[in-house]
Amino acid sequence: MSRESFCNTCKIDPTQTALSPLLRLLLLSDGTMTHILETLFLEKIGFELKEQSEIIPSEEDAHRLSIPKGEKVIKRQGWLVMKKSQKRVLYVDSILSCSQRFPSFYQEISLGEKPLGQIIEDQNLLARRDQIEIGRFPLHQIAGELGSSDPLIWARRYRLTISGERYALLFEAVSPKIVDCIPA
Repeated sequence: MSRESFCNTCKIDPTQTALSPLLRLLLLSDGTMTHILETLFLEKIGFELKEQSEIIPSEEDAHRLSIPKGEKVIKRQGWLVMKKSQKRVLYVDSILSCSQRFPSFYQEISLGEKPLGQIIEDQNLLARRDQIEIGRFPLHQIAGELGSSDPLIWARRYRLTISGERYALLFEAVSPKIVDCIPA
């Protein structure tokens, strides 16, 4: 569902309003997820790379990124983790343009060591989300890797524009145990 639909549903559907305010904040926020999580947890957030490679995107993904059909992109999967405890708090699957418009950004992404949000903030890039969709999905493997026995995970997907250029498609699945990680 769209961001607006999700907000309206939360207002009228008791099963949605039972969502914690934290989860609603994470699903609806505009800032980088890295910055928001660091603010909530009062500690640095790191990136644990699961897999990264250059691929040819689907025709639909190429269209959403406004790149020519057949142009390569970086597909990157991993986890945002709390640096001290190494707890995984968010699964991220991203498709990133290989555009050389931002060479230092591309180089940092290629290394696969930092969260996307940290790179955006470190390089003072202007980023904007659009085409935001929010839902709850059966993600059995991801749920297990996030330490949850419930396979239904809240997630969002969106397109990220950096300095006016459509740059990435992201899918972020939030750990159901994220509330337990916040310091008292």
